[in-house]
Parts: sequence; structure tokens; C-alpha cells
Amino acid sequence: METLIDETEVDEYDEYDIYDEVIATQHSINSGLCWRMEGSVGRHAHSLIESGLCLLGHNGVRDYYGNYVPSRKEVKNGTKGSPKFVKENLLRLENEGYSVPSYRKLAGLDRPKKATTPVAPPSAE
Repeated sequence: METLIDETEVDEYDEYDIYDEVIATQHSINSGLCWRMEGSVGRHAHSLIESGLCLLGHNGVRDYYGNYVPSRKEVKNGTKGSPKFVKENLLRLENEGYSVPSYRKLAGLDRPKKATTPVAPPSAE
């Protein structure tokens, strides 16, 4: 019987798929997009926040159902979704040998700086 997925591909599960998924989910949390989408998307983001793999967003938002989702600044540091909670969890996982995204990448702190081009002031003619 022919299958759509090669069985060897299933056995060779790539841990970087999880890494990419966490980064993509963090971006959707930061933008607020995941809270405006279908319920399963928001639940998935919430589960990654609860497990300490993702931070809450930069700003508090209302989800599709009108529930308020606080920002990472609105929760006590060390609680789920806070920077301290995520840093500690990622450090623990890294010490256990897992390949995890850096906290700086999750928090958006290691974005390449935009090149700024000096702009000449308008001439007074």
C-alpha cells in the first residue's frame, strides 16, 4: 500500500522542527495574531506559555472571545509567561541536553539592527 509519508521520515523526527515551531508561535504571541485565530491556535500558544517555552506578548490583548491576555510586563516575574520563568526553564532544558531557542531570540532581543541612513536636513532655500 502506498502512503503519502515515507515511514523513515517519521522515524527521523527533527528537533529543529520544535525549535522553529516555538519561534513561530512566539512571533504570533508577540503580534497578538494567535489570540484572534481559531481556538486551537490560542490553546497551543497557551500551552507553550504554560510549559515555559514562550513568553507572553509585549502588550496585553483581548482574544477572540473577549478574554484579556496580559502582557509579560503585567504578570509577576517568575510566574508563567514572565521573562524569568522562561529563562529558568530554557536554562534547565539546555542543561538537560535539549536544543532550545535562546531566550534572547524568543524575547526578540537578538534581531539584527536596522541600518540607519543619515538623512540630511532640508535645505533652507
